[in-house]
Amino acid sequence: MFAQQLISSEVFPLKKSDTSDAALHFMIDWRINNLPVVENNKLLGYIYENNLLDKVDEKIEKFLSTQEPINVKPETHLFELLKIMNDNMLSSIAVVDSNHICLGCVVLNELQMLTYPSSGLNHIGGVIVLETNISNYSLAEIARISEVNGLKILHAQLHTSPDDNNLQLISLKFNSLDLQYTLATFKRFNHKIYYSSHNEIDENQESKYNWLIKYINT
Repeated sequence: MFAQQLISSEVFPLKKSDTSDAALHFMIDWRINNLPVVENNKLLGYIYENNLLDKVDEKIEKFLSTQEPINVKPETHLFELLKIMNDNMLSSIAVVDSNHICLGCVVLNELQMLTYPSSGLNHIGGVIVLETNISNYSLAEIARISEVNGLKILHAQLHTSPDDNNLQLISLKFNSLDLQYTLATFKRFNHKIYYSSHNEIDENQESKYNWLIKYINT
């Protein structure tokens, strides 16, 4: 998904003639901490919630950030968009086209609802979390192991292990609840299982599976 598809239909940029009271009211209602300000469809900058606290009936242009306003292009991909918003601690960001026209804004708390249906997370399926050193990470190998066992990866996410900052957790959502043989194969190839939504593999079943793999490989 791209920024133009993610422009909010509920949250709108402010005008510099808006008052501090109105701007603060909008931010509280929309549960965001900043809003872009436009004039004649041109992005002027951002207003931040913290700067409007205890300000009564003042024009928001007095509180505009003096920094060059951060914005994204309509063709900015969701992944890049999220990084820019996170790096700059923005809960809303303006989308500006090649003619410097502000098309609207993307709002962080709406992204989850907009992107969830296409993420693969809404499908029924099991979850496996692998723990590994980032230098050993290979999505190709993980996908191969999954597909050998008849599973498809619907969603993958990489994040730091809460137990060790030098290790990474790879969260995998699959298209099936039955993860038994996939778990056994991951273990066979020395992948550490951090978490699984599947019930613990019966040792006897795992032993039978390992003998089957040996038989196939001979």
